[in-house]
Amino acid sequence: PFSTHLPHLRMNDIETPPAAAVAATTAPARPTRGAGKAAAATRKPRPHGSLFRTVLFWTHLAAGLTAGVVVLVMSVTGVAIAYEKQVMERIARGYEVPARAADAAPLPLDALVARFTAAHPEAGAVSGVTVASSPGMPVTIALPDRRVAYVDAYTGEMLGDGGAVKAFFASMERLHRSMALSGSVRNETGVKLTGAANLLFLFLVVSGLYLWFPKRWSA
Repeated sequence: PFSTHLPHLRMNDIETPPAAAVAATTAPARPTRGAGKAAAATRKPRPHGSLFRTVLFWTHLAAGLTAGVVVLVMSVTGVAIAYEKQVMERIARGYEVPARAADAAPLPLDALVARFTAAHPEAGAVSGVTVASSPGMPVTIALPDRRVAYVDAYTGEMLGDGGAVKAFFASMERLHRSMALSGSVRNETGVKLTGAANLLFLFLVVSGLYLWFPKRWSA
């Protein structure tokens, strides 16, 4: 019979490659300078839309920083002015006069204004008169620079002027309309400043919507 004989192999008989050779074969190849320049040359150019969004973003940020302070002041003062009527009505109740006799009648408005003007010529010209529905409530006389005077409807006597509260609301309106650049409510420079801030705020809304809008819609 035909037979073959295989010699026994020992572990020492198997040759292993050196460690340096293994490291050389497994280490990734480093790109050369020429290959990096070639990859950069084949890279796609940046689209113009990305540049436009970048410019718009920084313009949006600059406009927000510029107009933000003015818009914030206008917002806070606008909230304060919204409650002026309720606050001033509350103050007017503090000047309520005692009830008169049933046959007592309040002075006609012309006579009331004439008495007030004669007694307080320094108050300035009267621009309006408000009569409350309650008989004991004072008549409110509007004066220049948003000042008021509370007058007894039966005698024409001045009861008060609202004091610091009315002055506070007057300053709030000057800030709201013209940033209080002068004592007048409608300072020309201040009105232009608030108008420009409103236009910038409109730009912020439109540009913010565009920047927020996704470039691509995912299904």
